[in-house]
Amino acid sequence: MAIIYDRTMKIEYNVELTDKDMCKLSKQLHDKGISLISSYHWGALNEEHYGYVANVRRAHHYTITIDGKTFHTYQYNVADTLKALRGFFPHKEIEMEKEIIEKTKKDWASPKGKNTRITHTSIEGESGDDTISYESVFPLHMTTTIQKTNNNKLLLQFKILWWADKVQRIPAIEANMVDIPLNDMGLIQKIVEGRLKLKQFGMTEEPIIDCQFKVMTESKSECTPDIIAKVRGARNQ
Repeated sequence: MAIIYDRTMKIEYNVELTDKDMCKLSKQLHDKGISLISSYHWGALNEEHYGYVANVRRAHHYTITIDGKTFHTYQYNVADTLKALRGFFPHKEIEMEKEIIEKTKKDWASPKGKNTRITHTSIEGESGDDTISYESVFPLHMTTTIQKTNNNKLLLQFKILWWADKVQRIPAIEANMVDIPLNDMGLIQKIVEGRLKLKQFGMTEEPIIDCQFKVMTESKSECTPDIIAKVRGARNQ
C-alpha cells in the first residue's frame, strides 16, 4: 500500500485587502503567469475573468395590453397575471409582450476561485490545470492556492503530495518534498510579494509562515526552521 506524504506550507501576508483590491491583484498575478481559477476549471483561460472588463446585464420587461392599450409593465414573468386577466375579461383582447433590455457596465472581474494555473515560463515542473507535477521516483505534485482571508489578509498556500511505496527516510523526504519544488515555490513567492509591495497594497512586514508534514497514519510534525528558511531563501534566487 502506498504511503502519502503531505506537506502544507501557509504564508499569510499582513495586508488590508478590499474585494476590489483582490480583483486588481488577480489581474496583476495573471499578467505575471499566475492565474486564479476555480477547482472545476479546465481548458483554456478566459481573459474576461481578469482585469477591467465589460459586464452585460440583461433585464426582462413584460408589458400587458388590453385591446391594444397598455395595462401595466412588469420586470418579472407575468404568465399567471395574464391567465387571470383573460379569465376575468374573456371578451377582451389581452396580450403580453416581452422585451430584453441590456446594460453594459465595466468593472473589475472577481477571482473565479483560489486555485492557480501557473503559466510562467520559468516554472521547472510540468504545469497542469491547477497542479504542478515533478519527475521523481514516485508521483510528486504541488498545488498552489491564493485567497483573501476572512480578516482581509492574503493567504498563499503550497500543498505538496508525494506517493511512496514504503516509509521513507528523512533525507529522501526532504529531497523530494523540499528541494525538488523549491525553485518554483521561490518564484511564486517572489511574484506574489512583488505585487504586494506595490504602493496600492502596501505590504511592509514579513509574512507569518505555518509549515507541516503529514502522512497517511495521521502523524503530524512541524517543519524544521532550516526547511522554512530554505523555502523563504528561494524567493531571492
